[in-house]
Amino acid sequence: MAKELQFNTEQMNQYYEFTKNHDHEMRRISEDIRQLKDALFSGISSENRKFVDSITSAIGKLEAQRDANVFYHFKEVQSICNQEQKQRFSKIIKDALHKRGRKRP
Repeated sequence: MAKELQFNTEQMNQYYEFTKNHDHEMRRISEDIRQLKDALFSGISSENRKFVDSITSAIGKLEAQRDANVFYHFKEVQSICNQEQKQRFSKIIKDALHKRGRKRP
């Protein structure tokens, strides 16, 4: 993304800092989700509906947190863009969202 936006040195430094923090947080959330899913499926023989509901609810909250983190990360990146870069940024985001929604064969 930084390459496509043609960031200058100062913007690149900010971008790398934003990305480092974002990546760290996303890995933490993914690990928490993985642990919850492990717990969920380790109880596959359980008939306890509350157990399933509790864990899936916690997973849903973490998924929402992950989506919010992605949104705010992109907002941070956008904040360091100049006007021309903001226009390119909008196109990059729109294209990425459209590609993400497509199912692969």
